[in-house]
Amino acid sequence: MATLRSIVDSVLAPFSGLRSPPESSDDFDATVSPASVIADDPTLQAGSFCMPSLRLAPLLRDAEVEILHTEKCTSGVTGAQIFYLRLPKEGVVLKAKWKESKHGGTGLNNEPRKEVASFLVQKWFLAPEEYVVPPTVCRAFPLDQYSQAVQQTKPTFDGTRSVLGVLSYWLDDTEAMPALDEARFATDTAYRDTMANLNLLTYLIDHRDTRPANFLFSKDPARPRALSIDNSLAFSGLVNPRVLFVHEWRQIIVPKLPRAKIDLLRAVKRPALDELRVVAQMAVCDGELRPAQRSAPMVENGDGVLRDGGVVQLGLEVSEIDGIEERVTKLLTEVDAGQIELY
Repeated sequence: MATLRSIVDSVLAPFSGLRSPPESSDDFDATVSPASVIADDPTLQAGSFCMPSLRLAPLLRDAEVEILHTEKCTSGVTGAQIFYLRLPKEGVVLKAKWKESKHGGTGLNNEPRKEVASFLVQKWFLAPEEYVVPPTVCRAFPLDQYSQAVQQTKPTFDGTRSVLGVLSYWLDDTEAMPALDEARFATDTAYRDTMANLNLLTYLIDHRDTRPANFLFSKDPARPRALSIDNSLAFSGLVNPRVLFVHEWRQIIVPKLPRAKIDLLRAVKRPALDELRVVAQMAVCDGELRPAQRSAPMVENGDGVLRDGGVVQLGLEVSEIDGIEERVTKLLTEVDAGQIELY
């Protein structure tokens, strides 16, 4: 017998872009591949921190995937879900966080372009084994597949049969990140490095939602890693009112910064920043959005989502890139003036 919720959803369906998902299966086997398989590294054991970004980012963006199961995230207000994905050609089952884009590829507190840009910014000064943002990509699913496996919805862009969103690797074996421990920072080299790396990233992207829920720390004592897992409020736009009173990670709060990372940031010039004008590009092929090689912005109108017929580009606005440049300049000026200590 239909439930009251399903009756209401069916009535509202023609007027809503989001409808109820299929009923979840209580007997779903949630087993994912072990870390050694996901990372293609036989030295990893159960409980090892596993975030092979160079391997996972292209797979999340381009690989053939089957959506085995979906679950609602227990926190957040933007409808993020957990996807269990099978990658048949790689023989891997993994978890990912999915956030469906609003119509047109942009929305309030829902900006795939900002999530992907945050993942890319860290490449300027961090090695892959130091990344503090999980592999994060724009991904489009065919509308038919998405409606069957996830929920009925409308195409993200008019004239297509695809649903666009942001897909990021789900991190297990982690816990809520505690407040900065300055005593540990002074004595634990690995902890110091990852906390400083995190702070550099959150400062550069102007992280605007520094609630504790947006940060994790690995449980693996051999691989300590501080992680920023939600960067949808960054660069510009909305600010969580919390940061108006408690600056936290939006500012530099660690006692010292690594000299080697500062030197790498000195080498970042405007052409590298301007590459963020296009962080993801899609082509419409037979009505479906498919990943395409990034090219120069089609129209320099400053928008973060550009569309010209069969091509869709997502990236940072010019003013947002200007903001990064200003923050880098300010940081280097303060370092050179001795106002920020290095190690």
